[in-house]
Amino acid sequence: MRQFNITINVDPSPKARARTVSKNGKTWSYTPKKTNDYEQLIRQEFKNKYKCRLIDGPVFMGIIFYFKKQKNVKLHRHYHIVRPDLTNLVKSIEDAGNGVLYGDDGQIAKMSLSKIYSEIPRYRDWETDRKSTRLNSSHRL
Repeated sequence: MRQFNITINVDPSPKARARTVSKNGKTWSYTPKKTNDYEQLIRQEFKNKYKCRLIDGPVFMGIIFYFKKQKNVKLHRHYHIVRPDLTNLVKSIEDAGNGVLYGDDGQIAKMSLSKIYSEIPRYRDWETDRKSTRLNSSHRL
């Protein structure tokens, strides 16, 4: 079993929808620059930290997105329950792992996701290629 753990000190950013453009009868789509730059940053962090063979089996992924608490948020609130959506946040992380950690994000068989408040905006990720469908408590962040 291989276990990957990483913390990236960057403001979590949701994946923006692809833009479609038509000109002179031709239509094409592109990924917005902000999303592309964010995915490249995450991909480079993965490459810097993990210099190993790609996972070829199922991938179990856990991600915690940390957001800086705004002044108007009540002190007792722990979870970040406003936009961006959790599903849009994870899409960039999944895509950044393609060809770096695993062959394709279709290999992700199980996920554990959270959005919480913290003093330092960042995100933590752990992935494993183990056969069990249960994450060991030592893997939780």
